[in-house]
Amino acid sequence: MSPRRGERAAPPPIGGEYDLRFASSQAAEGWEQLGRQADRNLRRAFDAIRADPRSRSAPERHHRLRGNLGTAAWKGEPLERWQYEVTGGGRIWYLIDDARRIAWITYAGTGHPKATEPGGNGSDGVVQVWPSITRMAHSRTTAQPADAQFVHDQWDARTRAHDIDGLLDLYLPHAILESPLVSRILDQASGVLRGHSELRPFFVRGTQGRPNELVRWYRTGDYMFDGHTLIWEYPRQTPDGDQVDLVEVMELDGARISHHRIYWGWFGAPLLQR
Repeated sequence: MSPRRGERAAPPPIGGEYDLRFASSQAAEGWEQLGRQADRNLRRAFDAIRADPRSRSAPERHHRLRGNLGTAAWKGEPLERWQYEVTGGGRIWYLIDDARRIAWITYAGTGHPKATEPGGNGSDGVVQVWPSITRMAHSRTTAQPADAQFVHDQWDARTRAHDIDGLLDLYLPHAILESPLVSRILDQASGVLRGHSELRPFFVRGTQGRPNELVRWYRTGDYMFDGHTLIWEYPRQTPDGDQVDLVEVMELDGARISHHRIYWGWFGAPLLQR
């Protein structure tokens, strides 16, 4: 597509760089909105994707989407789909076209992507493919599949990084958390916490005093989501030996957690008594 009069001039890629092109007019409009909100961040995203669309230098911000979301059909070809987190809510989704050395921007915006139903076609012509997840019978829809994917990925990443502020940002201000670890760490009878003021000291002390077996944080990448509740497991058996076995159950309101329950398995539970 040739540029038209009045459009912004962009330099061509050089050397091994990739060209960034919009897959739809909606993506172009979202890009402009991101630019008005966070111009410096968007410029960094542009430079990073152009230099290396598969960069691993900042995996918490720049990574391939998981599961079937990580691949999408573009003009009949299956291409890798990646995400760049421009701001706390702003995202860029793009497809890597190695044959043409183009990163096709399929989504850009100041909020989390609101994708179509599984297997449907978006207005940009990209076939949306959702992860292979088990859907549970539920009457409420409070979040989209993209919200569940975001929380699934970011909760694990921010927990591993001991990013307390980032972790808290995933919870609504009035969120509830329930875990047997609460009683042990905070020396209280109840295992229930309410709101950021109670969650923060638990996260701070929890990252300092977790049993060593938790550091592996191994999981398969599979999860269950029904439009309201997100569930995944940290299984006991891992490629490197046993770890504390946990099940994370989260009720979502958009891309934030309203209620979080953590269940411990037989291997991990005895560690709570030490």
